[in-house]
Amino acid sequence: MRFVTSLFRSVRPTSASPFTRPLQPVRWARFQAFEADFDPEELEKARSWHKSFNGSQLPKGQTTYARSSGPGGQHVNKSDSLTFQAQTHRQRDANSEENQQKLIDEIKKIYQETVPGETSPDKKKKHAEM
Repeated sequence: MRFVTSLFRSVRPTSASPFTRPLQPVRWARFQAFEADFDPEELEKARSWHKSFNGSQLPKGQTTYARSSGPGGQHVNKSDSLTFQAQTHRQRDANSEENQQKLIDEIKKIYQETVPGETSPDKKKKHAEM
C-alpha cells in the first residue's frame, strides 16, 4: 500500500501594509491515495476482516501490575510490545477492561489510517469520464 503526500508551502502577507507585519509562512498538505497502487485482493481481505472484527474475541494478553516504575534501562528500547496504562478506576479489573478497550481503539485507528475507503460507483464513473 502506498500513500502519496505532497506538501506545498506558500507565503502571504498578513495585512494590507507590508511594513506593519512580516510575511508569515502558510502550509497546505494534500493526501492522495491512488487505488491503482493497491492490490484489490488485499484491500478486499482487509475490508472483510474489518467488518467481521470483534474486539471481545481478542486474547486478554498479559497484564502486569506495578506499584512503581523506573527508567527501565535498555530493555525499553528493545522490547517489541505495546503498553497501555490506566489508573482512572480504583479496581484493577476496571482498569484492565479500559486497557483492553484502548487496544481495540488502536487496532481500529490503524485500520482507518492504512486502508482507504471504498470508492462509490458514482465517483468511479465520474473520474472515468474526466
